[in-house]
Amino acid sequence: MKVVAEASNGREAVDLWKNIVPDITLLDLRMPELDGVGAIKEIRELDETARIVVLTTFDGDEDIYRAIRAGAKGYLLKDTAREALMDCIRTVHSGETCTYRLSRSQAGRARQRRSIRALEEIEVLQRISAGKSNKEIGPNFSSAKAP
Repeated sequence: MKVVAEASNGREAVDLWKNIVPDITLLDLRMPELDGVGAIKEIRELDETARIVVLTTFDGDEDIYRAIRAGAKGYLLKDTAREALMDCIRTVHSGETCTYRLSRSQAGRARQRRSIRALEEIEVLQRISAGKSNKEIGPNFSSAKAP
């Protein structure tokens, strides 16, 4: 493994990603100019197959969910052992996801929220195809209210 770039803020991380297109990107959630979730979204807009691992001190359910929803393929805490970090990088590089050190309940809740959102999206599409208006569809879904 080789470090090919280092950024001091989220905007710089996205700009460097555009120029280098690394195999794996490690991002923190809290960065100046553009936070980690914003950087993940911008990178994934450029390449939906981008492999991004969040490496942060924040382990709240909402932080985890937002990062995974934005497209992170891994989520690690900064106190993760070096070998576990390397294993996660290899796992994400191979196309799998890695949530080492998250409690089973945190990882489960993040997956459940993603599943519920996917089911809601399918139901919204079904209602659209049935000719329902936005006003008829919107109030029925919790994710429609989410930012």
